[in-house]
Amino acid sequence: MFARALTFVAGLTGAASVSQFPDYSQQYMQRLGGAVDELSRFMDDFDADAAELDLSRSAALVDLAQGGQMGAARAETMVATMDRHDRLSSDLERMQGLGPFSRAKFAARFGKL
Repeated sequence: MFARALTFVAGLTGAASVSQFPDYSQQYMQRLGGAVDELSRFMDDFDADAAELDLSRSAALVDLAQGGQMGAARAETMVATMDRHDRLSSDLERMQGLGPFSRAKFAARFGKL
């Protein structure tokens, strides 16, 4: 009798947990998409500033890095931001073709925003 009750409770707990995966994966996709959009706007602003000075992105980073300690620190931050944008964009592309359970599994494994 006790084993049946325990099995029933475990089954309900498992069902409740599994039912949350689609919602979790949808929320993760929204957060990931929002992060990519925000980083894209930030990079677009940087590219626009560089274009006003007739510089490419990489040339603008070099120029920024040569502007003293603050410029060098800001250049490193921009490189990290660009790397993060590339990583999150790649993750978003890979997740868009997956179903809800596969997205949840992917998010649990690689989901570092």
